[in-house]
Amino acid sequence: MVESVRSQVDAWLEHGLERYYLVMFVDCVHIKIHRKRSVSTEAFYVVLAVTEEARRDVLGIFNIPTESAAGWNDIFDTLKDRGIERIGLMVTDGIKGFDTVVGEKFPGTPLHRWGKDYRAFKLMRSNAGYKAYMNYAPEIQFMIYTTIG
Repeated sequence: MVESVRSQVDAWLEHGLERYYLVMFVDCVHIKIHRKRSVSTEAFYVVLAVTEEARRDVLGIFNIPTESAAGWNDIFDTLKDRGIERIGLMVTDGIKGFDTVVGEKFPGTPLHRWGKDYRAFKLMRSNAGYKAYMNYAPEIQFMIYTTIG
């Protein structure tokens, strides 16, 4: 049974991807991993994308012990090998050096850092509520509509 599942996972990890994605969201999730007799926190790189048909795809989840621009460089190489040529908008957090990697791997791709959007989302869910969120909404909508048309 393990072999059957492993072959399905391997097939998913290697399946071809679209040539163009309208929006790509990339981030790392840090999870505690138990290896042998120790527990450490490792980074799992998550890549989500939206197609022109508005279909949402999970493009990959990759385990590299720490988050870095070099790690994203390797992941983007893998994604390009699987068929991606162009991204309409890349959305990420503020990792140092990420803009350089995106410029090298996907030239001309606009990069949006979601720090302010994330703060707005958290604010909307907080006790301050919807009224405080609306202070951010016009700026967020303007950014999205002017970047991807």
